[in-house]
Amino acid sequence: EFGLHRLSAAGAVEETRARHAAFFLALAQEAAPSLHGPTQRAWLERLATEHDNLRSALAWALTHQPETALRLTAALHWFWFYRGHLSEGGDWTERALASGPSAPPEVRVRALNGSSAFARERADTQTAAYRAEEAFAVARSVGDRSGEGWARVNLGMIAAQRGEWQRAAVLHMEAEAQ
Repeated sequence: EFGLHRLSAAGAVEETRARHAAFFLALAQEAAPSLHGPTQRAWLERLATEHDNLRSALAWALTHQPETALRLTAALHWFWFYRGHLSEGGDWTERALASGPSAPPEVRVRALNGSSAFARERADTQTAAYRAEEAFAVARSVGDRSGEGWARVNLGMIAAQRGEWQRAAVLHMEAEAQ
């Protein structure tokens, strides 16, 4: 409270919050590729330690820098997924998608695929399918083969949840060929 009061008196609250969001976006983006390798555990722990700061950065970015919020949710997808924060990750991602429709397509594709995975894990196959189809369409329109592949994986897993085994197999083979 004291620090916030001092920043307010100096007229530096917004600048400080913007720098805070930028710092935590950089941290999340640095961590993202390492969440699937030998340093996974260390990065998951680091992000867990900073989770409240990440939430604060997201909350601020949603209303002041929507693209930053979308980039943060895209970078944090695997952290939330691996740590079991499926509802929280899904909620943040949906809010960021709603506030940042003008983000670059590759960022939007990653967030849409994340949203689809969160919804799928919560057994909301309707939202999961809608988001995966949207991710696929955007990815295809910009030639994002990785984004197309992840959308197919999501659609394949949704098909499996629905008992559509043949369709699931085809989608997973297509994703693998991506």
